[in-house]
Amino acid sequence: MSAPNRLASQGIESALLLEEAIWGHRLYDEQTPWLTLLEFFMILAAEEEAGRAFTEPKGPNTLEYKACRRLHLRNILFNNPWLDLVRHEHGTSEDQWRRWLEIMRKESAGIPMLHRDFSYLQKRIPNFADFCDLVQLFCGSAIEGESNKRWSSKFPFPFGPDCLFEDLRVTGEKASNDRRFFARTGELLYLMLCRSGRGADLCARLQGLVLNREAPWNRLAKLLQPPDYEDPRTPTSGAYLPYEKLPDYAELADDWVRLLDLKMPGYDVLPHLANVTGLHLLLYVLRRACDWAKSGRKGVTFVLEIVNPTPTMVRQASIEQYEHNLYLPREAIDGYLKVVWESPAVQSALRGQAPFHATKTALENALNINWGKMGEQASSEPKKLFEEVVRFAQKRHRQHFANIHREYGREIGLISRRGARRPRYAPSDAFLRSLVFANVAGHMELNEFLERLYLRYGFVVGDAQAKEALRASGADRKAFRQNAMRLEARLRALGLIRRLSDDCAYVLNSYSPDRGAER
Repeated sequence: MSAPNRLASQGIESALLLEEAIWGHRLYDEQTPWLTLLEFFMILAAEEEAGRAFTEPKGPNTLEYKACRRLHLRNILFNNPWLDLVRHEHGTSEDQWRRWLEIMRKESAGIPMLHRDFSYLQKRIPNFADFCDLVQLFCGSAIEGESNKRWSSKFPFPFGPDCLFEDLRVTGEKASNDRRFFARTGELLYLMLCRSGRGADLCARLQGLVLNREAPWNRLAKLLQPPDYEDPRTPTSGAYLPYEKLPDYAELADDWVRLLDLKMPGYDVLPHLANVTGLHLLLYVLRRACDWAKSGRKGVTFVLEIVNPTPTMVRQASIEQYEHNLYLPREAIDGYLKVVWESPAVQSALRGQAPFHATKTALENALNINWGKMGEQASSEPKKLFEEVVRFAQKRHRQHFANIHREYGREIGLISRRGARRPRYAPSDAFLRSLVFANVAGHMELNEFLERLYLRYGFVVGDAQAKEALRASGADRKAFRQNAMRLEARLRALGLIRRLSDDCAYVLNSYSPDRGAER
């Protein structure tokens, strides 16, 4: 069975299942790395509760989980614009509670009228001002809290299992699962880590971070939720990751384990997890694209320009590399379709007695095409019919998937227009911190650090990497040496490097468990 047909057999519908066959179901540009992390934690909490965290007990691509909705909590946090008004217009705490409870019974959404009773909150938090302060603390820590997303697509910081829930579309008393911001990329991340071989290591480390029900902030989130209301849960299935084994999965898990082992306070590690997750998803997209693009490239590289006021050839090389990588997935679409067209089934159909109808059937079987969703076919010739499929595939690709490289890169701080008119790879301070924390145990010599970034991620910073990846000339390599010097200056300003002599500079990770022994 072809990959598109396997997807269709799992109930995944589309006019054309092509990107899903190459990369899985699914990667989506509006789901940022942070939202991917939240969806992943939601799935992990559900699977851990069911006793099967980081496993696929029924086999590959059989993930089925039951996510929470927590509509009382999300109404309190994100559908509650009258909280301050009630606090300031009514004098006593008793009056404030009475008025607010009246409003919530009338205005809260997604909850059946029978269950719109928030009076349990007054019993738990008698002082209304304390309740307001608690709500504001949770809202202040919300992920992408300043966004203009609808209230049912906003999420608190993942302090624990009682803070995790799925994305919803809410109309009146009804709520249904929505896939705009939790678009299943978290499912792909979960399956990647399941198949990394390090599931047990990750589960042990995440227990105290996002799975701990007794954590203080998680207990406060639970305090805001009703004691007896049973949250309706709908089973979710259909996750699909095409590849059972890839080195990418272990590399992703290794970075997670190193970050989770850091001696960072509280939840400070989560932004770095989001950054490295976004980076590995980008690498996954581009590496799979290389497999299908037939471009002759053996690997993926990124020329990192350490921002300089004056344009250099490093900037130009970075812009060119960015544009090449940006269009690489589109080349993969063409490559995949070329393989389909040259397949024995299609070529046999072309030689048959009714080549048009036979070819149409062969393409439908190979790509699970829904001709009705594609639109009316104007052609009656097999070759032109295939050209219509190619045009539709590229049009569909441009709508969302083609934006992933740019959007993920900007979100994690890898891609920037800073100081230039065109985007290129110019890492932010936050992204550089994430790279150091995920790769340096205690300390590491600068050149060794640059080589590690090149071997693990394809990052080209200094002249040694430029020589190998770009075959840079002597003049070009001088520009890359200066680029590495600018990186050293950036890391020094961030407190992440120490130069001991003219020939010896060490990148430092002060949060590493190994730093104690070093001191």
